[in-house]
Amino acid sequence: LLTEALKFFLSNCLEFYTTGGKLATSIKENIIDVPLDALKIIVPSLLYLCQNSLLYVALSNLTAPMFQVTYQSKLLTTAVV
Repeated sequence: LLTEALKFFLSNCLEFYTTGGKLATSIKENIIDVPLDALKIIVPSLLYLCQNSLLYVALSNLTAPMFQVTYQSKLLTTAVV
């Protein structure tokens, strides 16, 4: 969860720099004024957050080689399907 908070902070810093200091205006125009577009992005991002959290749980419960094999097997199964 700390990594997600750090990514949120860094993305806000980049948006602040890109918009020339108008971060609040950018958030209002792109997120608050257009809630359906924000929802389209929120759903995959929440799934990604769950996946990352589960990867940390798996890493803490499996040995390193077993974790690597199972993690890399998703690439193989995706290629086969």
